Amino acid sequence: MTFESDCAYRRRLESWLSADQVVAERIIELASYHAIIGCVASGMGIALVPQSLLEKLNVGETVSIHPLPPALARVTTVLIHRREKISGAVEALLRILCDGSAEKACAGQP
Repeated sequence: MTFESDCAYRRRLESWLSADQVVAERIIELASYHAIIGCVASGMGIALVPQSLLEKLNVGETVSIHPLPPALARVTTVLIHRREKISGAVEALLRILCDGSAEKACAGQP
């Protein structure tokens, strides 16, 4: 179970499977994590989802959870915004994110 082909989680899962020469018999594209997790819980297949989501949804014993290999486990995510005009909401988010723990990444931000 996966999102569309341009989804980062899908690409990671495909990379993981391909590294072990595993070819998916069938790929089912779904539009929500809830649907993906429900299909996995019903035995339809496998999926790659954020662990934090599984904890929030309290899936308990309905699915098996396996950590990714280190080479696939970390990903860099960046925040982008329009340079010329920063909305009040983006400015507030930047202040929260740039609390000193990411000073270099936030240099020059409000």
